[in-house]
Amino acid sequence: MNHSTAFAETTIGGAYIGRFRVAWRSEAFLVREHREGRVLYFGTAEEAELAACRIKHKIEERKYRRHGEKVSVAKIAAEKLFRPGKKPVEVEVR
Repeated sequence: MNHSTAFAETTIGGAYIGRFRVAWRSEAFLVREHREGRVLYFGTAEEAELAACRIKHKIEERKYRRHGEKVSVAKIAAEKLFRPGKKPVEVEVR
């Protein structure tokens, strides 16, 4: 389906957790302190959804830069066209 989403879920105690799904995976991930850290709980649904959206964006931003095309694919094509037989130029992403 290639759709990504971020949303909040309520917990039994009344707090909220954030969840996000990236475009190339089928399961929704929890917002955590670190990659395998503790789950973060939020006071409102908006805070939880915003945190999930920010994390999802950070992950997807590294993979995709333009409407589904990977940056590396476009870069390799440009290197072949404009610099045939030369060493590729390294680009620093900030």
